[in-house]
Amino acid sequence: MAIRLFYNTRQTRSVSGTLPRAAFCRAAFTLVELLVVVTILLMLMGLAAAFVSPLREGRDIREAARQVSTYLTAAQSRAIELQRPVAVSVRPLRDDNGNVLLLAALELWMAEVPEPYTGDHHLAVAEIALPEPPGNAIVVTLHGVSNHPTNPIYHNVDGNDFIRFDGKGPRYQIASWIRVPPDDTDTDKIQITLYEKTTYHTRYFKAGSQVVSTLVPFQVFRYGRPLQSLVSPLQLPPTVAIDMVNCGEGRTGVLTVPDMTILFSPAGGVERFIINGMIARPTSAFHLLLGRIDQLGPGNLEDGNSRWISIRHLTGRVTTSENKSAATVDLAREFAVQAQSMRGI
Repeated sequence: MAIRLFYNTRQTRSVSGTLPRAAFCRAAFTLVELLVVVTILLMLMGLAAAFVSPLREGRDIREAARQVSTYLTAAQSRAIELQRPVAVSVRPLRDDNGNVLLLAALELWMAEVPEPYTGDHHLAVAEIALPEPPGNAIVVTLHGVSNHPTNPIYHNVDGNDFIRFDGKGPRYQIASWIRVPPDDTDTDKIQITLYEKTTYHTRYFKAGSQVVSTLVPFQVFRYGRPLQSLVSPLQLPPTVAIDMVNCGEGRTGVLTVPDMTILFSPAGGVERFIINGMIARPTSAFHLLLGRIDQLGPGNLEDGNSRWISIRHLTGRVTTSENKSAATVDLAREFAVQAQSMRGI
């Protein structure tokens, strides 16, 4: 009688207790099959690298653009919160002696404009006197103001500050100041010279008036002298910089001097630009170009990985856009201006 063998899926052992020969054979790949699989994997890795490489290229610039945009927006929000102007200073790379090494900024600093100065005590006033002879600049004397005559570290009132009288009306820019010798009635007073010469005559003195002077309270706005904020400066990546050769206002404006400060107003817009110590009102959007530190100028204009940071002067809205490779600034900024319009700014 023949012995019958039984197999199941879990055991290959026969009733006789011995394993069949086929149980010792294991499935395996041949060398040719392994080479084919490795070749296919290498081809797939090469294709993936070709797609990923453009995405990785310029990633540091895109990340820097995001950081700059966030930093500018934070300054705008802080100005709204404090209800006084907050500035962002873009400083070029300098040596220990203050000499400009490169027209490129590696850091951004946030600064705050102090509260308006109204004098050292509640009796401080501005004396506005008619000019003698007529046609000269109106004489403005500030009483109750203690400007140190020799210490220039920080004056309460200085050139390029703005002053407003009687808590209303326009803000006039101060051109210069001199200390008035003290007398018996007032020991702290200075005379200031204003750029405007005729406005005060029509505002405070009527034609044929016998009044030769008037006393009004005043406020001094120190736009040009913001104090560094407690907010930490923004440090850009080592290979990325703000290309100050190509920064400027509008489509064609470029910086002729390296120092630049953007001053956000309490309303959220851009209140002033401070360029190398000179204060000016913005008339259009301001554009910053982020690019490679080793290709300042035309190189970054022609690089599609560069990024524009645009600040709208009316609303303070900050946008980022790709650089449209071009040989001139106006052509390169055209795309940034269009990007602002598409975002409804």
